[in-house]
Amino acid sequence: MRGAATAAAVLLAALGGCGDAAPPRPPPPLQERPVRIVAVGDLFLGGDAEEELRREGPDHAFRHLAPLLAGGDLLLGNLEAPVTASQIPRFPQKAVNVRMEPAALSALADAGFDLLSLANNHVLDHGPEGLQDTTAALDAAGIRHVGAGRDLEEAIRGEVFEVAGVRIGVLGFMESYALYDDYAWYAAPGHPGVARLSRPVVRDALARLRPHVHVLVVTVHWGMDNADLMPTQRAWARRLADLGADLVVGHHPHVAQGILVEGGVPIVASLGNAAYGRDADFGGRDAVGRLGWVAEATIEDGRVAQVDLVPIVVDAAQVGGAPRPADPAVLPVLLARHRADGCVPLGIAGDRARWRR
Repeated sequence: MRGAATAAAVLLAALGGCGDAAPPRPPPPLQERPVRIVAVGDLFLGGDAEEELRREGPDHAFRHLAPLLAGGDLLLGNLEAPVTASQIPRFPQKAVNVRMEPAALSALADAGFDLLSLANNHVLDHGPEGLQDTTAALDAAGIRHVGAGRDLEEAIRGEVFEVAGVRIGVLGFMESYALYDDYAWYAAPGHPGVARLSRPVVRDALARLRPHVHVLVVTVHWGMDNADLMPTQRAWARRLADLGADLVVGHHPHVAQGILVEGGVPIVASLGNAAYGRDADFGGRDAVGRLGWVAEATIEDGRVAQVDLVPIVVDAAQVGGAPRPADPAVLPVLLARHRADGCVPLGIAGDRARWRR
């Protein structure tokens, strides 16, 4: 993969190199026990699965994943749709516009989600009003959110959780795509939107939060639909590690990608879909290429010591609106593909792939 590595180096130079110093960290915590963070990728309880979810009840979406999702102290995901009663998209010319009924949000609360990233390419499908509806609904449901807001200040404001003596911070960003500049998608001073994955925005956000947390999780909407690892992801993986991230979890490609490690920091390039109610176009990929991940990161002694990845079947043609764990027999094939794509080798422990520091 020498060509991909070279492309990443060129892109990183274009982004400004690795010269930014990481902000200071607090003293190590007196951690009381191992802490586990569970994360999934794209969530959309609606669309093609809406009739099924209405018939079976919204909780149907997580019936098969519930044991995996319940295994952590924090549960994170990417909410890939505004939660709004609005029926009229703000940008009808946009190729895909989605929304979730407010009633469906109860399924995410019942599944135990603690935080959802809103930094993605659908949260503004129904405009700033739809975004405001979404944040209000999440607040009412007791689910925290990052990555979007009424202005830049709110969009880059992270959330902090304290678990077993460890302060865990979470931030969310969306890669900078020229198409979404056309829709004024990105937050700015006095302008609503999502937090842009750009050098000044990321540097500012991490500098604010890093000194106050022992572990900093960055969730990123990046890469391309139905694509393997992109040079932009490699370049940003290094930059985020340099700026002080301890764990990066990515989504947007709709398919699982592997783990990169930069400066000891694990980067899950793409978790793929989770409960995603729109039939994704997997572009002729075979069944192994259509999987997602449920990730479980274990914090020990104030740092991320282990990341497990459990493969899940997310193709609506197979599971409808209720994804399920995949047969662990797929792991050797899936991991070999990711290693060929330049990701680090992972071990296999039962039903999951494992990276251990």
